[in-house]
Amino acid sequence: MNLFWGRHDKRIDKKGRVSVPSDFRAALAEANASSVVVLPEPREPFLRAMAPAEFQDILRQLKQTYGRFDAKRTRASRQLFSRAQEMQFDSEGRIILPKKFLDYADIVDTLSFVGAGDHFQIWNSASLDAEENDDDAMADDVLAALEGLPAEGALS
Repeated sequence: MNLFWGRHDKRIDKKGRVSVPSDFRAALAEANASSVVVLPEPREPFLRAMAPAEFQDILRQLKQTYGRFDAKRTRASRQLFSRAQEMQFDSEGRIILPKKFLDYADIVDTLSFVGAGDHFQIWNSASLDAEENDDDAMADDVLAALEGLPAEGALS
């Protein structure tokens, strides 16, 4: 799996165009993706972005978890698929973020791309700064909870 790492602060132009970081585009290319799927994060003020195959995995998980006519699957599918948009890169590696996405994440002129492992997030830079301060306060609790746990893939 190709991973998305780091934080990249960028300016967005008046047409909603922004250059996706080159290392993020490279990770997508390694996954044979020539586009990116973007959608509003349901309970947070940012946009989630991923390779189309990763988005298809979400559908596969919904199918495996819920029956075809299960109300939870219907609602989750509607929420995810009606809000998602596949975006192509232009010749300069830019995507165009629709106004509804910019409004959702309160993005005006600067934004931050944040690696999150199998996907990346797109934030209003000031909102991300505030969120990172909250994350720092929680980090000690998370690290303490992980202490002593075997590493993933380690033999028991």
